[in-house]
Amino acid sequence: MHGDRDDRPFVLLTTQPLLGAPAGAPHPPQSVTGRVLVQPPSPTGRRRQCPPPPRTSHPFRFSRAPRVAPSVPCLPPSFSPPPVPPPYLLLSLSIMSTNVVWHEGLITRDARAKLLGQKGATVWLSGLSGSGKSTVSVELEQQLFAKKVLSYRLDGDNIRQGLNKNLSFSPADRKENIRRISEVAKLMCDIGVVVTTAFISPYTEDRDMAREIHKAASIPFIEVFVDCPLEVAESRDPKGLYKKARSGEIKNFTGIDAPYEKPPSPEITLDTSKQTIAECAGVILTYLTEKGLISSDPKEEAKPAKDLEVAPAAPAAEAEAEKVPAAV
Repeated sequence: MHGDRDDRPFVLLTTQPLLGAPAGAPHPPQSVTGRVLVQPPSPTGRRRQCPPPPRTSHPFRFSRAPRVAPSVPCLPPSFSPPPVPPPYLLLSLSIMSTNVVWHEGLITRDARAKLLGQKGATVWLSGLSGSGKSTVSVELEQQLFAKKVLSYRLDGDNIRQGLNKNLSFSPADRKENIRRISEVAKLMCDIGVVVTTAFISPYTEDRDMAREIHKAASIPFIEVFVDCPLEVAESRDPKGLYKKARSGEIKNFTGIDAPYEKPPSPEITLDTSKQTIAECAGVILTYLTEKGLISSDPKEEAKPAKDLEVAPAAPAAEAEAEKVPAAV
């Protein structure tokens, strides 16, 4: 120690601000705490000072730097984009279920057809509301039943009360409506049932999707265009829908403010304004017979339910029934 001089070793710390101080700003003097010497940053140091942030109206908000578009390398002349899948496959490509495997049973489709004496097929009736789709499908079901052909009818209004009650009449929901029905019909046809569907199905793209679903499963698909002039269908108006559509109560109603795309090449075309319902159903029945989907051999007509014989109750069951007190 010589006078006030302190020769003990010390640690020198040099501070550097995160954001550069404005030019000419005064620096705090050096300070010594114990044996730690704190030295302010030197304006002439080698470290580059960061520029001050841009001033904005808000003290804690900074303006963004201008965006620079990234450079995109040029594609070679031989490059060609991948093909776009058909519209009817777009929904199939959007598969949400993963890690699933198809489980094949031991009973084949041919074995079921031999058991039932018939082959499954879908008769797809399409047309305007009021064209007669549902009425023709009901008549066809009766004629098939009379020939002992197992069939089932899928009606648009009925399906929307259960399976598809969460769907609207927008183009996207109409597509999903048709897709679900197509899958249901395909499963029933795989059993060996002749399925008749009665749906407006106004878009060609959606009907092609239904056909493709059946084609992929090797199941016959018969498209039936129930042709009927709009004025005739509107004059029938069994549900009062055309009247509501004309008054604006119903939006997106086919034939009024939504289009109906006529099938370009259906297997069968019916005109319910000129043909009777029985004649229309007979045309479809003849087509199914000619294509070998149902037997052409004459069969005994099925008896109505009221004429069916009921087996007599067993004696023990009758005695037990007599002990039950009569309802009050």
